[in-house]
Amino acid sequence: MFTLSMIFLVVGIAFFNGPKRYLEKLTSRGNMLASGMLVGSIILSLYFSVIDGSYIWSLVFCILQVRIRFVFMFIVKFCDILFL
Repeated sequence: MFTLSMIFLVVGIAFFNGPKRYLEKLTSRGNMLASGMLVGSIILSLYFSVIDGSYIWSLVFCILQVRIRFVFMFIVKFCDILFL
């Protein structure tokens, strides 16, 4: 359930900023690592919750999603505001 909300959050932000502009932001040099980690943790969380059925690994990747999202939304965006 949490993973689906993360997917909807990313899609909602993309439509708020404009899909093309948001995709350019996600694939920029500074955001590439965080974006790749977020997409990877979403995919792995879905895999372990739906296909493998491992509650522990699914929980680990959900926690990782929260940490990545916190870093991506607050720290990176705060630095963008400071260094504009």
